Amino acid sequence: MRRREFNQGLLAMGFCLLQGRSRAANVSWKLVQELRHSSDINVEQIDLAADGKTLASWASDGSLSLWNIAQNRRLWGRSEKTYLLGTNRTHMLCVDNGQTRRVVLATGAEEPYSAEFDPVGVSANGEWWAGTRERTTLMLWNSKTMKLVPLTAPPVVSYRPEPRYYAFSPDGKWFAATQGVRVVLWDINKPDDPITLKDQPGEITNLALTRDATFVLAGAMGGSLDIYCRVNPKASQRASYGGDLRALWLDGTANRAMAGCSDGGMTLGIQQLPDWRKPSAFPAEPVRLPVQGECWSCCLRDKMAASGHPQGLIKIWKWA
Repeated sequence: MRRREFNQGLLAMGFCLLQGRSRAANVSWKLVQELRHSSDINVEQIDLAADGKTLASWASDGSLSLWNIAQNRRLWGRSEKTYLLGTNRTHMLCVDNGQTRRVVLATGAEEPYSAEFDPVGVSANGEWWAGTRERTTLMLWNSKTMKLVPLTAPPVVSYRPEPRYYAFSPDGKWFAATQGVRVVLWDINKPDDPITLKDQPGEITNLALTRDATFVLAGAMGGSLDIYCRVNPKASQRASYGGDLRALWLDGTANRAMAGCSDGGMTLGIQQLPDWRKPSAFPAEPVRLPVQGECWSCCLRDKMAASGHPQGLIKIWKWA
């Protein structure tokens, strides 16, 4: 009798395990909401606020919108001559017709913000700003000391104004910029000593840095994603997505990146980053999101994500 009960217990346990595996297999990214940008054009920049309640979207015609996701309502918007610098926990930062502005995420209220150049990026703590003068000289500006710091860099004809071509490390100690197929990296304490990375096979479209710039991520035309390891070059990897890699976002907390591509490759996926202490010859297989059509921008915040597409379409995803 005891043996029968024991066997029945094993069968019940096995059934529960199978059920658990089945549920785990069904856990994935689900499309939960769609928004429409103010213009019927490619949404090329997108940024979910840290709390997941608001979203900023920018399109290639220079239009910019700030959304309350739960209410499906636009809080703030401009139709042209803007670009998006990003969001922090309370504000969206943008440039509107040459004027830097801070927009309150909760209400859409705005205020001008003084900057001594054309800004292209802001560090996570707001201390350092990066910008260009006449698109030929890269500068850093310390918002606490009000000091301008020029960056020594290889010659370039013109720097692009879109922030996707620049990145601060989340700890605010490193800064990187793109020059066509090349990435240049600076330790902010050594502005005259840049590190030039190996050229990409195609023109770089997006850039991101992990917390202390251990990894530099660069996506390019042709679908390559270079994951360069600063502290251990042997741990560097190159993933290939096919098509053109047009969108990139780094979730440093979970050590993963989100990438979006044109129709020719994997449209949208999440890539686990390598462990630099254990170099591997093969990059991890990305988790694919069920998107059809091109992806021009993406953002990943823990268990919530957003993606931008042609014709003003914005998709909101949740892990469920």
